[in-house]
Amino acid sequence: MSKVKKSKHTVLLVEPCYYGLGFLDAAYSRGYNIISVVASNDNPLRFGYEGKYNDLIVADVRDPKAVIDAIEHSKHKGTFDALIPSNDYVTDITAKVAEHFDMRRMPYLATLQARRKDLARAVYKEKGVPTAKYGIANNLDSAQKIINIIGYPVIIKPSNCACSENVLFINNEDNLHQAIKVMGNFKVTMLDFVPHKDFLVEQFIKGPEFSVEIFVRNGEIKFASVTEKNKGNLPYFTELSHVVPTSIHTDKVDDLVNVAKQAVLALGFDNGAFHVETILSTEGPIIVEVNGRPGGDNIAMELLPNAFGVNLFEHVIDYYLDSPTDIKPTKKLSSAVAYLAAKQDGYLKSVEGINDIKNLDNIVNYNIKVKPGDYVRIPKDSNDRLGYVISVAKTPSEAKESVNRAIESIKLNF
Repeated sequence: MSKVKKSKHTVLLVEPCYYGLGFLDAAYSRGYNIISVVASNDNPLRFGYEGKYNDLIVADVRDPKAVIDAIEHSKHKGTFDALIPSNDYVTDITAKVAEHFDMRRMPYLATLQARRKDLARAVYKEKGVPTAKYGIANNLDSAQKIINIIGYPVIIKPSNCACSENVLFINNEDNLHQAIKVMGNFKVTMLDFVPHKDFLVEQFIKGPEFSVEIFVRNGEIKFASVTEKNKGNLPYFTELSHVVPTSIHTDKVDDLVNVAKQAVLALGFDNGAFHVETILSTEGPIIVEVNGRPGGDNIAMELLPNAFGVNLFEHVIDYYLDSPTDIKPTKKLSSAVAYLAAKQDGYLKSVEGINDIKNLDNIVNYNIKVKPGDYVRIPKDSNDRLGYVISVAKTPSEAKESVNRAIESIKLNF
């Protein structure tokens, strides 16, 4: 008896939100059955994808056993073709769940090491990947001992968080004491995950920052692009703009891509899309971190499709479905995003210039969510940003200038 061919695939997406909505949009546009595994029934509305899924499975997405049990007791057990992590925090958890169901997946150890920056640093050191000097601390004394070796300035950061949450620049002993209090009071992350009790104390490396958007199949690069990044002023590390492809240090693109590949393979990955953050130091590229997923901040969702016609979310889905994938850029343009940020704390009396953005050259999308009466602050992490503007142009410099001009045209009056 021949098997009945399925008319379309069923995919389980684990807690889609933020960048992970790119997976949902890609699956939805293909007409797949989408089952969203969520912590709450309210999450589709909260994260803006109401109407784009077929069913929900509610589970504690922080716990792989809870997710396994929820799927086992659902009507979807044995009916889905792919199980895909759809936010940063669940990459390792989804790998463990996929292991249980014998689904195609990324290696659990690789995802765990990428999620835990302390474990990743140890791997980089062992395998010769260029990385910052660092130490692991959990209190003032242990942090001070590391700084006595590394020297100021340093960065203190949680080992398993994202979006620059509580990433702190430390330049003196007063900063250090304040940072230890912050770490001690940090009990839950932005998606209700628990931060690891140990935190990283890292050497502060000067130099321009880039991310490498890379797709690897069987250990070989099938696509790579270097994103130019701009961050706010210290002591915070909030990302305020991205340009694809980079308009600066173009002679170092191959070096950045090669180091990104080295870091990805060192962690144990050999398939998938990765967002690799780097610093171009005076001694060459230094790895900040490897994220086992496509780039957020509109990089993979909009900038790569705008500039190259490449949708990495589709190719990742094809990997999980064990389908052939061949990445062929269809465009040769440039795209940039800039984020609106307050330059002081306080309540807004008025916001000017939003309605004029659509008339500016090269602007293709924008979303400014701030309004009079809102309390705003100088951004400490990405959640404090107030909206964004996206451009498409012939050159990276032109794309960058267009979004910067648009952001500067918006006036926040206090």
